[in-house]
Amino acid sequence: MNAPTRLRRPILRCFQCLQHRPPPSYPGIVLRHQRQRLSSASPPPSQPTCLDSLTRQRLDAEHRAYYQRRMYFAATGAVVCMIAIWVLATSVELPPKAEENEAATPGARGAFGGAKHVVLTSGGVEQVSTGTSTVPTFPKTLTVNGDNTEYQLLGLGIRTVSFLRIQVYVVGLYVATSDMPALQALLVRQIVPNGSTLLPDEREVLKEKLLDGKGSMEVWDRVLRAGGVRMVTRIVPTRSTEWGHLRDGWVRGVMSRSGEYKDEESFGVAVGGFKALFPGRKSLPKGRTMLLLRDGRGVLEVRAEGGDGEEAGWMSMGNVQDERVGRLVWLGYLGGETVASEEARRSIVEGVLGVVERPVGTV
Repeated sequence: MNAPTRLRRPILRCFQCLQHRPPPSYPGIVLRHQRQRLSSASPPPSQPTCLDSLTRQRLDAEHRAYYQRRMYFAATGAVVCMIAIWVLATSVELPPKAEENEAATPGARGAFGGAKHVVLTSGGVEQVSTGTSTVPTFPKTLTVNGDNTEYQLLGLGIRTVSFLRIQVYVVGLYVATSDMPALQALLVRQIVPNGSTLLPDEREVLKEKLLDGKGSMEVWDRVLRAGGVRMVTRIVPTRSTEWGHLRDGWVRGVMSRSGEYKDEESFGVAVGGFKALFPGRKSLPKGRTMLLLRDGRGVLEVRAEGGDGEEAGWMSMGNVQDERVGRLVWLGYLGGETVASEEARRSIVEGVLGVVERPVGTV
């Protein structure tokens, strides 16, 4: 027998002994495992214990709580759905009735971009359809009490808020008829410095500027700074609206466009005076009219329609002498990336295009 064979046999015997050797026993560990098996083993069905009764009660309670939660969630969902349906039903306006549109006068389309229709009332005064049944029409011409100046409607639209487009008020911009040539000249010279009217391609350039955020700010800021054009913004709420809500909306628009004026003390005093014109806790009732008047020097005056009895008629709520406040309030409807009513801005732009296509000096 050679040497490698003699060395290999003892080694193999050692491995065989290790394989056949019984595993070591640890009494403490074995006892603990036996206890765990006994505790986890379920008792025979023929021998119910007190633990089964308690477990059954706990499971029944969990099932009841689960179905109660489902009932609560279902009831909450049903209430939310009903509220959403009510909000949509009260905020979405139906189109005007056919009989109103049948009374539209020829040539009404185009004066406001084809979006609005001029109808004749029983008194013979021309009215423009607003597109909402709450405030169905706006007068095409306007005469302010205490002033015999006639104003012409340039465009109108509906102010909405939130993603649900809840209607707040209808707004229309009027320009004094006698100041229309001055407005024509100011707008035409924004595109053609020495021109008297705009050609079709030039009108398209003006339209693009008036619908652009930066361009509209530049054009209307120059027009309003120049002065000499009296304007009226007519507002009629579609639902009762707090004066504070209207005031805060205008102030936010003014401050967002104030630019270099923001840190001037005189401008802050003027904005404070504008805020003081509006009673905070009172409301402008649905269907009542308020006017923002801007004269040729830029002075802003606020007027509101009274109620019945002693409050009947118009009342002046005050004025702001600083022309910057009135100019920035107007720019809140006319210029910038975001305006109070995009519908009103587009309608006003269509009205402007109808004005500049005529020679300066014609109305």
